[in-house]
Amino acid sequence: MVKTGRTPASQPPVPEKRGRGRPSTGGRGIAVNLRFPPDPGRPGQPSAALEALDAWIAAQDEPLTRPEAIRLLIARGIAASPPVKRTRAKGKR
Repeated sequence: MVKTGRTPASQPPVPEKRGRGRPSTGGRGIAVNLRFPPDPGRPGQPSAALEALDAWIAAQDEPLTRPEAIRLLIARGIAASPPVKRTRAKGKR
């Protein structure tokens, strides 16, 4: 018997398999994950960058979460930096 990819008329069509696990929440934006690996020579302790972030958060007037603080610092850094002028390498067109 040769398989043609069709189901015989006597058999009902097979329903598509349903996905397993939790259904998608649809997301609310693009996720960007950031890790702060421990500094060399300081195993088991947070990195200096993470400690500096926590100190900056503590110095703010209103409480911020780490993700809020990172978003705020990125926005301030982008707003304060001048536009980058792109240059081409010589000989390339």
